[in-house]
Amino acid sequence: MGVACLSADDTAPYTRIPLILAKKQGIPALACHHGALDYRMAVKTNYADWYLAKGDMEKDYLLRQCEIAPEKIAVGGPPHKDTLARPIVGGGDKTWLVFFTEPYQAAGWRVDEVYREILPRLSWLAETCGLQLVFKLHPFEGEKGHRRWLRRYLPDEESEIRVICGSPTAELWQKTRFAMTVQSTIALECTSLGIPVFLCAWLKNPFAGYVQQFERFGAGIVLHSPQQISDIPFLLESRPVKSSGEARLWQTMEPEKLRELFSGQYSLRIASTA
Repeated sequence: MGVACLSADDTAPYTRIPLILAKKQGIPALACHHGALDYRMAVKTNYADWYLAKGDMEKDYLLRQCEIAPEKIAVGGPPHKDTLARPIVGGGDKTWLVFFTEPYQAAGWRVDEVYREILPRLSWLAETCGLQLVFKLHPFEGEKGHRRWLRRYLPDEESEIRVICGSPTAELWQKTRFAMTVQSTIALECTSLGIPVFLCAWLKNPFAGYVQQFERFGAGIVLHSPQQISDIPFLLESRPVKSSGEARLWQTMEPEKLRELFSGQYSLRIASTA
C-alpha cells in the first residue's frame, strides 16, 4: 500500500488515476501543475487533498479564476537549479532576441496565419535592435517543421536565424537581451532573471486568462496587436523590468512542510493554529 501520492498533471488520465485511487484508499494525495497556471482547474474535479501552488501568482489564480477552496491550496514550489534564483547581472554577451514558441500546430492553430503575420516583424525588430533572431521551440515542435515556415516567410534571412530545441541552457539566458512569447511559463523565468519579456496577447487563449494573470503580477509586458512590436525598442528604454521578488512568482517549499503534506499531518497543524 502506498504512503502518499503526488501528481504533476492531474488532467492526463495516466497521472490522474493514481489520485483517484489514493482518494478512495485514504492515502494523502497532492497535485500540482508543471506549467505556470492551469485553467482546467476551474472545470475538473479535484481529487487531491492539497493542490500545490508555486507562488502567490498561481494561488491568486486558483482562488479568483478557478474558485478553488483556500483550505485546499498549499504554497510552495520546488527549487529550480538553473533559473528563478536571482537575476543575471552583467556578464554574458546579450546579443539575442529570443521568441519562445507555443505548440501551435499540435493545438490546432492556424499556424500559417500566425507566422505570416509575425515573422517579418520579428526579423525587422531583430535588425533594428542589432540582435540575432533566435527561436526556442516548444517541446512539441521540431526544427525541421519550423525551418519550413522560416524559408517560406523569411527566405533571405532563414540561414542566419538560430533555432534551439531542448531545455533552456545557461547560454540561452546569458545571451538573451529580451524575449517574446504568447502565454508560456517562460515569462516567469525571464522575469525572475531580469530579462524583459513581451507577451503577444492577440494570440492568447481567450478563455484561460494566463496573459492577464501574468500582467497582474508583473511577469511580462503585454502587446495587444502585432503592430505594437514596432514599439518594443521604445518600451525597452522606458519600462523597468520587475524582479522576481516584486512579482511573487515562485516560493520554494521547505522539506519539512512537504513531509507533513505527504504524511497527512499538515492539516492537523493548520487546524491547531487556526
